[in-house]
Amino acid sequence: MRSKKAPLDRAHSKLSGTVVENRAVQISGMDTYNGLVRTPADAIILFEACRIGLLPRVQRRLSEKERQSIKSGSVFVWDEREAGMR
Repeated sequence: MRSKKAPLDRAHSKLSGTVVENRAVQISGMDTYNGLVRTPADAIILFEACRIGLLPRVQRRLSEKERQSIKSGSVFVWDEREAGMR
């Protein structure tokens, strides 16, 4: 079984000088990333990837069916102003 690794830890592209791997796996097109966010630096990498368009942001509230399909490792990033939610 493959162990969970910090987000974007194997390099395929560079983001602001940080080596990243674009491992965005979407469940029904709703989550931003699937994996482990181990440190604040990991979270900042995800935020920056969303800001520059490498990863998708959540655009609306999830439906009940979508919420029920959330699994361990699902990570969601949204802009409060853009999505109209907190």
